[in-house]
Amino acid sequence: MKEKGLPDVNAVRNYFESTIQGIAKNHGSDSMFWEEVFDKNYSLLDTSIVDIWLSFDEVAAATAQGKRVVNSYNLYLDQQIPNDQSTFYFWSDTWRDFYAADPTNATVLTPEQEALILGGSISMWGEQVNAFNCHSRIFPRSAGGAERLWSSKDVNDPSAAEGRIDHLSCKLNQRGIGSGPIRPSSQYGYCPTPRSSPFNHMHEIKYNG
Repeated sequence: MKEKGLPDVNAVRNYFESTIQGIAKNHGSDSMFWEEVFDKNYSLLDTSIVDIWLSFDEVAAATAQGKRVVNSYNLYLDQQIPNDQSTFYFWSDTWRDFYAADPTNATVLTPEQEALILGGSISMWGEQVNAFNCHSRIFPRSAGGAERLWSSKDVNDPSAAEGRIDHLSCKLNQRGIGSGPIRPSSQYGYCPTPRSSPFNHMHEIKYNG
């Protein structure tokens, strides 16, 4: 700190982040930062990207300054209680919140600001998962957000998406990935799995009668 004339920890962090960006640029890459780096007014290159996770207002603030944005707000898979504080009886029902999360649905944005939103990021953090429930927390709940991120704005009816979510979950199960159900199988049909699948609990019993 003495050598570089850095008076405090924030100055040290700014020096670090600036150095990292320079290294990445020299290798032909852009840098992406959590929004805290933007909020603290650290020096960001025009090519650097800000990952927003705290609020939609932050999307408006960053894009107003010409920053490219990835919107992670409302797309964290460890959420069972969404930001409006409504509650769900089942974890699986929260896929509807991820389906409703539009990365451009911030405060009023100009067309120029919307053009700076690259998309969204769906994240699963480790506080409430382990090797036994990780897949079922990620899948198929992440599919709700993924369909919206990869679709046009008018694809926004969760009731119409239920069948597609069920189909994806079955395909994942058939590949040995522990995707959880979003509703009872009696409502959408059963998912046949290969004999070798760890999820196939059907056993042939010879009838001796």
